Amino acid sequence: MNRNFWKPAVSEFADFCWAMVRRFREERATQTAGSLAYTSLLSMVPLLTVALSIASAFPVFENAVESLQNFIFENVLPDAPGVNAIIEQIDSFMSNTGKLTAIGIIGFMVTAVMLMLTIDNALNRIFRVQRQRSILQNIFIYWAILTLAPVLVGVSLSMTTMALMASVGSVYLVPLLESLALPPGMRGRSNPKSTTGRLDIFTRVITDRTPRFDEIAAGYRGGLYLEISPQSFPVRVHAGASLNQLRLLVGESTTSDAALRDIYRELPLLHDDDDRPVPLARTVFNDGLCMGVDLSGRTTDGIIGYRAHPNPPAVDLARVGQYDPAEFWEPIKRPGRDGYILEANRFYILVSKERIRVPPDYAAEMVVYDAGAGEIRTHYAGFFDPGFGFGDGSVLGTKVVMEVRAREVPFLVYDGQISFKVWFERLRSRPARVYGVGLGSSYQHQTLSLSKHFRAPGR
Repeated sequence: MNRNFWKPAVSEFADFCWAMVRRFREERATQTAGSLAYTSLLSMVPLLTVALSIASAFPVFENAVESLQNFIFENVLPDAPGVNAIIEQIDSFMSNTGKLTAIGIIGFMVTAVMLMLTIDNALNRIFRVQRQRSILQNIFIYWAILTLAPVLVGVSLSMTTMALMASVGSVYLVPLLESLALPPGMRGRSNPKSTTGRLDIFTRVITDRTPRFDEIAAGYRGGLYLEISPQSFPVRVHAGASLNQLRLLVGESTTSDAALRDIYRELPLLHDDDDRPVPLARTVFNDGLCMGVDLSGRTTDGIIGYRAHPNPPAVDLARVGQYDPAEFWEPIKRPGRDGYILEANRFYILVSKERIRVPPDYAAEMVVYDAGAGEIRTHYAGFFDPGFGFGDGSVLGTKVVMEVRAREVPFLVYDGQISFKVWFERLRSRPARVYGVGLGSSYQHQTLSLSKHFRAPGR
């Protein structure tokens, strides 16, 4: 290629760069950028408020606007502990826009129009637009931006976001995004997450060529599938949501009752509500550490549990701290006697009598105490991370929240009745970070509590 080609090309590129610099200075781009940034920060909230408020006034657009809000919460806001409080404030602010007076609405609209006028004029000046739009055209365009834009964005998100609306009693089989390639000798065991269990979502992991649910054979290579069956609440599950967790095991990891007693002598694993260790003589070992149910209501203002309403609304798993518990749950007051009758096929949230500590060198799992004791299920989620109820050693145990359902027939439980047991498994090495110490923990100091989707009672 000769020089006759390169010389004009280089000259044209240099002229373009010089023209760009000259235009940048002529149009005072830095001043314009600063003005737009200031006006945007000042007016963005009023603009969004007016737009979403107008769209929300029409019930047909409710799902579209909710999809837009969820998209903003999930993808724009960072994943940090303080974000939930910000989301609550934004949600509260948006829900109260209907209470604005006429003067307030006019003020918001004027501010929003000022923002759009500033942007419009700045772009017209930069691109040297000679012919300006008429007032009617501007009014129509601004109206479309304020009303149709959020609806259209919300509709597109509703159509493009992969989500499953799971109905109560239905069973769904969903392929997971992850797959496994385990080395020989390494096996896996799955369990629902705490949030999944507290919403009464029955889930089980299935793998190819494995005869048991939630069990992953040693050396397994292949895809994973999740069986999902909501039992109490219709739920909306978005792509990427995590419902189950996986624990990997190598060799023999279980702890015998004899070894568990030795651990208990050195480090009591159960404490009562007065921070006192439960004496070893009063502790029951039966292929695991046995624990009972608390019906006293001593630390929960006389409330011993919650019972799910029979026909509740749907729960979106992406919305944290957004739902009023009264719409979904009925508080259960302390009974006049020691016993309480669980109704057949109703879902309950109860709490353990004792507080458990899981040392950092161990992990633990809730299992059925005695299948012959009655048709009752006391848990869905059962994994306890290393450091649960222990932390840096200063935490004297944490209550265990129980997801309870009586099958077919009513079931009588009494205060302190053994309802489940806990297996302890020794880790190959102590983790660098344990639950509640340098690692996010939603339930380290829990008592009787619902899933994180519900607001705290009284809020």
